Amino acid sequence: MRERQGPPEGGQGQVSYAIAGILGQVGCVTLLLIGAALGLGLWLDHQFNTRPIFTLLFMLGSVPLAIYAMTRIVLTGMSRIQGGQTSDGQERSGERDDDA
Repeated sequence: MRERQGPPEGGQGQVSYAIAGILGQVGCVTLLLIGAALGLGLWLDHQFNTRPIFTLLFMLGSVPLAIYAMTRIVLTGMSRIQGGQTSDGQERSGERDDDA
């Protein structure tokens, strides 16, 4: 019979949770951007009686914006995981000991 494996131990488990958090942020921001573009486009089309024009423009415009946001979130998150830095680029105190 196999033993049941638990979550990864030590630092690897923390890294896994951090990556899951980054992916969650990416998903939420993408959903928010595309939802806002859709809502704004539909509202403007309704206001100006131009049914698909604004919706299509905003949806197409939200794609590069979402890709940029995804890239920034992932790069920032991965640099924090790898380097142990805060959002302003300062090294966290007590987490890295370069003297030893």
